[in-house]
Amino acid sequence: MITAGAAGLIQLTTKFTQKPAAFMGKDSMQAFEAAPLMEEASKQAIDAAPLMEEAAVRAAPVAAEAADIAVQTPLWQNIALWFLIGAVFAIIVFLILSFFKKSND
Repeated sequence: MITAGAAGLIQLTTKFTQKPAAFMGKDSMQAFEAAPLMEEASKQAIDAAPLMEEAAVRAAPVAAEAADIAVQTPLWQNIALWFLIGAVFAIIVFLILSFFKKSND
């Protein structure tokens, strides 16, 4: 029960403390340097607004599915799962060793 509680606590803390991969290693100054480029792009985007609207409508289903996939953490990277597996393994090894120790006495 303690092991399951610890695994749940680890899962909750990693869920709320991990940074998204897209922002890791990025400097906030890069955003300020990109501002003039974004302004020029917005001026050009006014002319392309109808095409962009059609592209957005067509891309919405694909983007929603891609966002769901991007948010999911692969099972092998789940630290709480590895903690739980290690704790269960340690308990099993302890029980096997204590069984052999009792049988030898």
